Amino acid sequence: MSMKKKQSDSQLLAAVPDLPEPKIKVVRSEEQKLISEKAESLKRKLIEEEFYKNYNTRIIYIIFVVLFFSNVFINVDHGSLPGASNAIKDDLNIGNLEFGTLGSVVYGGLTLGSAVATWVYRHDGWVKPTLAATLGLNSFTIYVFTLTNSFYFDAFLRFMLGFFQVFACIYQPVWADTFAKEHQKSAWLTFLILASPLGVVFGFSLTSVMVKYLTWRWSFYIQ
Repeated sequence: MSMKKKQSDSQLLAAVPDLPEPKIKVVRSEEQKLISEKAESLKRKLIEEEFYKNYNTRIIYIIFVVLFFSNVFINVDHGSLPGASNAIKDDLNIGNLEFGTLGSVVYGGLTLGSAVATWVYRHDGWVKPTLAATLGLNSFTIYVFTLTNSFYFDAFLRFMLGFFQVFACIYQPVWADTFAKEHQKSAWLTFLILASPLGVVFGFSLTSVMVKYLTWRWSFYIQ
């Protein structure tokens, strides 16, 4: 009898369908996630509204345009140098190896400048003076580059040019992410990134005209 009873009990248990797992915890988790996302969105909106109470939107747009064109002109020499390769080699009396050095040494300056800029930008009080100084020194270095015919001095100037350029290039995306409205950030960052290749293309085009009618140095004067 006991064996038959055990068999019947096991058959009854096997016949009982599997009950679905409770979904209460899953629903609550999704609701909490949705509430958290809405709260975060509202928080960002309130911060943005409070932020723009203290800043003139028109001034911010003007600064963005200035940053865009400054990024374009910062990169003009990266197109001007290869565009005037023959004229520069003739004036400096150098070969392909030396000219290649002039083109590549600038990236050594960019690398060193990136490391220094990372440390400098940790100090809020140093940002504006550093940007003003490096932009001014960038223009001065370009001008001096057009005056000398010494390969070694020009190579040093190209290295320093890369060093000075990188401070503005690093800061501009940070500025856009800080001052752009939430729905504008992607567009502003895209424009600032696009400015670099535009500067190179403009440098090539400008140099082709300058070499034909004036001198390759005018490409750097305009920059």
